[in-house]
Amino acid sequence: MGIDRLVMIKSVSLKNNGICDDHEREILALLSITKVRNLDLSCNNINKLAGHIGRKLRDEVTHLRWFDIT
Repeated sequence: MGIDRLVMIKSVSLKNNGICDDHEREILALLSITKVRNLDLSCNNINKLAGHIGRKLRDEVTHLRWFDIT
């Protein structure tokens, strides 16, 4: 992912970006990037993926300060 190369990245907004359950691998990889502190995935169609995101947030992710999945 190219985001790893962005040294100053702190926030990622993918609001209303057409993301669906088919993008599971990319979104879960994005959650693993520790320099991203704020993530907006709102207004996307991620029904099944939301469960995977919830488990990852519960078990692994501690670096996010703000996260929107509404």
